[in-house]
Amino acid sequence: MKGGHGDNYYYQMVAGIRKFKGVRPFQKSSKQKTISTESGFSQWKDVKPVFLDDIGDTAHRNSAGWCQPKPYINITGRNDFEEMKVAADDKMIYFYVRTHKPITKPEGQNWMNLLINTDSNYATGWEGYDYIVNRKINGTTKSTLEKHVKNWEWQPVTNIRFRVSGNEMQLAIPRRLFKSDKKNGELAFDFKWTDNVPGKGDIMDFIDKGDVAPNMRFAYRYQPN
Repeated sequence: MKGGHGDNYYYQMVAGIRKFKGVRPFQKSSKQKTISTESGFSQWKDVKPVFLDDIGDTAHRNSAGWCQPKPYINITGRNDFEEMKVAADDKMIYFYVRTHKPITKPEGQNWMNLLINTDSNYATGWEGYDYIVNRKINGTTKSTLEKHVKNWEWQPVTNIRFRVSGNEMQLAIPRRLFKSDKKNGELAFDFKWTDNVPGKGDIMDFIDKGDVAPNMRFAYRYQPN
């Protein structure tokens, strides 16, 4: 509820269900693998685990609102996330994403953003996320990795390369930026994909704007075997 308890009750319910019914174990991750961002997407075929998102949640809405004089209109749905993967080697972390239909042209600040919580600490960063990718697009194959400063403010760190073809996309990020890797030698982090969500720093927009994977506040966790 906007202006009230937000989505607090929903996550209290989720916590209760998980407490009594449990959760699925983490999928085993593949061995280290080097991905060429210049090459095709067949190199991802044997990479595990596979992170999934429900499809069909980008449908546009224009219908009567409850006790409102005007209809509810929402046309922010665009790229519909379907499948995500992560691979790693000693130098880079590689990300793959597939959408239900061909990915739109790379433009604007809200196109195919990737949020990463590198230290698994939700008391740091924006809602826990330390880095964001693709807020600044430099052509059709390059964008910027930015680090959180405060609120919804981000500072450029380095340029990255990505490749898009049809409904698939891949990119690579330097492994040295992942704090958990530095601390204990183990690679573990959370990540989230978003598209066409207004860039104003309100996480409640994850509920009904554009598309996010996984839904709402949830995040995917990548960790070694």
